Amino acid sequence: MPQVTKVMHIEITPEQFLDNCSDNELKEIDLLIQSQRFQNRINGVKISGFKQAKKEDDKTK
Repeated sequence: MPQVTKVMHIEITPEQFLDNCSDNELKEIDLLIQSQRFQNRINGVKISGFKQAKKEDDKTK
């Protein structure tokens, strides 16, 4: 039996995702974002991004 394979590319923006969430799903997302687990990740990204930018600035001087 022949097989058909399709490759699809679907782009969903964060706004589109949130627009399609129910009220309960939005509350759950908010609880997750406020949890220590994700706050550590969020804060880690900010700090590491700043350090990387600073190192690049030092190289250009």
